[in-house]
Amino acid sequence: MTDPNFYIETPRLYISYYIGSNDAHCDFILALSHDPKFTKGQGGASSPLKDREAARNAINVLAEQQAKDGFGRFLVSLKSPDAVEATAGGSFAEIQAKCEMVGTVTMKLRPHPKAPKVPDMGYSLLSPYHGKGYATEAAKGMLKYFEEERGVKDMVAFCYPDNEESKNVMRRLGFEDRGVWLVKGLGWGEYTEEGSEDLVWAKPGMDQDLKVYGIGV
Repeated sequence: MTDPNFYIETPRLYISYYIGSNDAHCDFILALSHDPKFTKGQGGASSPLKDREAARNAINVLAEQQAKDGFGRFLVSLKSPDAVEATAGGSFAEIQAKCEMVGTVTMKLRPHPKAPKVPDMGYSLLSPYHGKGYATEAAKGMLKYFEEERGVKDMVAFCYPDNEESKNVMRRLGFEDRGVWLVKGLGWGEYTEEGSEDLVWAKPGMDQDLKVYGIGV
């Protein structure tokens, strides 16, 4: 399973794994999955997570695959002024328990047969934490880790064409606007099977024809 003491540190945030045995993690992802901004990002589809145990099962299923290939969903926590620095000793799991959970950042290589063949980065924050720069900061930390530690060079990201907040985040990250494409294999329900017309962002240097990455096919 995933390591409860793994973390990525940025100036204001910790990025770590969700742990299925941690009730607080389960309750948080349940709340996040029902947040209005998250639901909008899923094409309006209702979350399949209905209670803590459903959230726990979802975390455990994803953690099993994440332990194998490293891709998946990561918890974003706001550093607590009360918490000692993780590098000062003690377990990170103890420190994270003192921190406020604010959202999720993802780097997913999706298993759906219609999904893109390269990892896609995303984020979700609880509504009160939007507009504070946390999404950009968490995404930068995630990109740095996967580029430097995992050797991942090609990455994309998706958002709705009218999502100005996400578009601004992508611009700050240096991703290129590649226009609107039909993207399949994301989210859940019909959104996964039928796909959605999404604005695609790609790292500089990737092929101009996104079909080579399984996008728009």
